[in-house]
Amino acid sequence: MITNESDLRELLARVDTSDLAPPEIAAIRGRARRHRAAQIGTALGSAAAIAAIVVATFALTRATPSALSPADVSRTKVNLHDGVSAPQWLVARQTIDGETYVAVASRSLGQTCVHTSDGGEHCDPRSWPGDTVADYGSESSGQIIEVVGRVPITARSVTVQVDNRAVRTVAMLTPASNHERFFAAWLKLPASYNPVQPVVGVLDADGKPVPPPGGGRPISMAGSHSSVSGLPNNQLQIVQSSAGWQVVTFRRNGRVCLQIIGAHETRRSAARCGPFHSATAQVDAQISLGDVHVLAGDAPPGTTAVVVATGQSYQDGTAIGLPGTGGRVAWVTSLAKGTMGGPWTIATCSAGLNCWNVKPIVFPTVRTF
Repeated sequence: MITNESDLRELLARVDTSDLAPPEIAAIRGRARRHRAAQIGTALGSAAAIAAIVVATFALTRATPSALSPADVSRTKVNLHDGVSAPQWLVARQTIDGETYVAVASRSLGQTCVHTSDGGEHCDPRSWPGDTVADYGSESSGQIIEVVGRVPITARSVTVQVDNRAVRTVAMLTPASNHERFFAAWLKLPASYNPVQPVVGVLDADGKPVPPPGGGRPISMAGSHSSVSGLPNNQLQIVQSSAGWQVVTFRRNGRVCLQIIGAHETRRSAARCGPFHSATAQVDAQISLGDVHVLAGDAPPGTTAVVVATGQSYQDGTAIGLPGTGGRVAWVTSLAKGTMGGPWTIATCSAGLNCWNVKPIVFPTVRTF
């Protein structure tokens, strides 16, 4: 555990930074000051102040039971793979049914890698892929799915979930990199589960979603007018599918409403009207149309995507700004009818597909099938 400024400098000095930016000690100090606890008191001298601040900051981010390291800084060398010449630093260790899985981080030839005890590996150069907050890879072997990767240095915890199975692990800082952290998690799934696409959430020391290094994409607003018969004239189209069905929003009695309209307007879901105030994504309308089941709903401001999983399917829906709701968004997705078994979950995701909340789906009381 870091106890003073010298330890912090020593940790970062172990990184070969010949092709990287200088160590971000100033940035780390800045974050530590923002989270300084009141009991630290007045610091007498810069070195003592920084040491107290760092101790207080890292004390706030203890590991959860699923990650056995007691803090989010690793200086433990583990010779996990003889074929890796660079130093290997412990990232995570987890035991499932008596079998222990281990992950280490290393850096060589300008790229960082996470290696696992069962032969898995995820390597990437310094550049971050697009606007993704978590750069990771996943593999499955039998009933075990392994998820390893890297996250921004401001991250403190990572939650990995597949359907209703979840593991929360530490975002580990190691001497392998001074600008990112690493994580690893293993989940045991029923043999009947088909998807291996995990949902990943990345949180900072305050428990808030971490933004992607490249920034998030702006949310598009619903703006195309629609002309569905029997609805008020103030209707806007959220999305229209290639199969002809669409989702529209309109105002009725001063309230914003959502409704799914089938092709040629032959069938339509029940309309759901606000006020919308859920703290996470929710389903407002659903309907079966041909060989698909369509879901539409709303989500709080800041949501950029919503992921729906069913044990056999994984679908993400882009968020569209919902006028007249104070920044809330609408989302739409569809599922093939043959993939609707297993537990249904819904994930609320912010910029970078940072899915910080996953919960079972609650369907509206009124259904139209």
